[in-house]
Amino acid sequence: MADHDAVRQKLRGLLKYLSEIRDYRDVFTNLTDTVLERTEGVPLHMEEEYRDYKAEVNEYILVHRNDTVIYKLTHNIPLTEDEFAELERILTSELGTSEDYRTNFQDTPFGILVRKIAGMDHDAVQEVFADFINTQGLNAQQINFVKRVIAYIETNGYIREVEDLIKPPFDAPANLFQLFSGSRLTELLRLINGVKENAGRHMA
Repeated sequence: MADHDAVRQKLRGLLKYLSEIRDYRDVFTNLTDTVLERTEGVPLHMEEEYRDYKAEVNEYILVHRNDTVIYKLTHNIPLTEDEFAELERILTSELGTSEDYRTNFQDTPFGILVRKIAGMDHDAVQEVFADFINTQGLNAQQINFVKRVIAYIETNGYIREVEDLIKPPFDAPANLFQLFSGSRLTELLRLINGVKENAGRHMA
């Protein structure tokens, strides 16, 4: 109401200028109000009309991060087929439809989406690479690179592909292929890819 009063007072100060305008012209508009076109007698549910599927998915994943399926994904624990099916049901039946999912997230695998939103548990990621750091006789630069990998996965949930490991933030002062070769390179890539693969299946 206070906003309406403020507008009314401002307009009142302009009314005196109307008498000075001599060239009045009619202005015609043709506006379509989609809400008014709804079928008469059918209730308009505003929360459904303007629901934000992407926001609902984000909120659900963050609020339910301790539920079994989401917990497993954020702790690098492989899901069973039944758990994948439950995650698919939540994202494409409970929170919205398959069309909603494709519109907002395209062909992003369900588990990968959870990882992108929730990230990964710090200790779980550390555990993946602990043996590699402790047994491979790495130098300071190599250890620093692996720590950057750990920090990235913790925040983003996974590393998309090998090519990302020669781009920022992994390219300076030396990139993956400058620091690792042979069996060390093979093992590091196996660990990195394994984290991503544990996020599992694509959308059907």
